[in-house]
Amino acid sequence: MKFTLVIVCTLLAISQTTQLYSQKKDKKNIKQTRDTIAVSDIGALFRAALPPGFNKPKADSTLFATEYGNVMMRAAIAENQKSAYMIGFYDFFPDYFVGKTTAQALDSLQSQVLGNMQGKLSRQYKLMLAGKKLRRAENAERPVPDVLLESRTTYFTTVTDKKKAYWRFALILDSPRIYQIAVTSSNKSYLDSPTVNKFFDSAQIVIAE
Repeated sequence: MKFTLVIVCTLLAISQTTQLYSQKKDKKNIKQTRDTIAVSDIGALFRAALPPGFNKPKADSTLFATEYGNVMMRAAIAENQKSAYMIGFYDFFPDYFVGKTTAQALDSLQSQVLGNMQGKLSRQYKLMLAGKKLRRAENAERPVPDVLLESRTTYFTTVTDKKKAYWRFALILDSPRIYQIAVTSSNKSYLDSPTVNKFFDSAQIVIAE
């Protein structure tokens, strides 16, 4: 079972007013390999380590509407016959968060994703993540000390063409961006496997000095 169509439909379903944005890719910024999945823009890079057996990731960009205004989502997707891995981030403007708490911003986007995908919620939890952020300076990378990033993780199920897919989906706020990391599979237990845990744990945000 291939998941390409499912994920494409998912990206479109995140907003009811989705519009395709520029398909141009910055080859200098986005470097996809079979062991790393990455998405980047000016001043930021989001990456994670892929397990063996996946196709080379594909990058894309989508402009869509949220209750905080129109935002750009940049994503990369890698797949095999039974599962797919995705990372991305949403480019909000800082004033979108005026008057909103971190929890409100994350909870709102999480609910919108789940609702537009018509997903059936299994479980969800909140975490403060440490050590996910690096700072790049003079071609070197070093940890940002004492960084704590608030996140939301959701497990849910979707049905497309009578085929069931299981999802583990996380959002991480590092204002003004919200980062996303997700795995979908036809095997529910796979989402808590050491392979998937390692993928989520390997996620890193690299920011420019």
